[in-house]
Amino acid sequence: MINILCKSKLVSHDLADILANKTKFALFHDEQEFSKEFRKNLVDIVIYEPDFIENLNSYRKINSHTSFIVLASPGDEPKVEKALCSGACAILYKPFRIEQFQEVLAFVSF
Repeated sequence: MINILCKSKLVSHDLADILANKTKFALFHDEQEFSKEFRKNLVDIVIYEPDFIENLNSYRKINSHTSFIVLASPGDEPKVEKALCSGACAILYKPFRIEQFQEVLAFVSF
């Protein structure tokens, strides 16, 4: 299961289009809704914008096997650094190509 936490409906729907028919996924546009669902379901990968989650520790306590991918924009470098320090394992910069997205998924799926 992949969870996508993104404020941009355009970007989240682009990701959903790529994932369609390949894996189960869920789209979220606010952290509270995401947090509730994360606690209920086994989530393999979370793709999120750094504005939503500042520290991954509480999510890591729930499921230490979840891989977190930061969905970043140019200028987000300080937030990305913080995310990597708190446990994110990969970065996907917007705008991205399908191939880049697939490479990042393959990287975190090992």
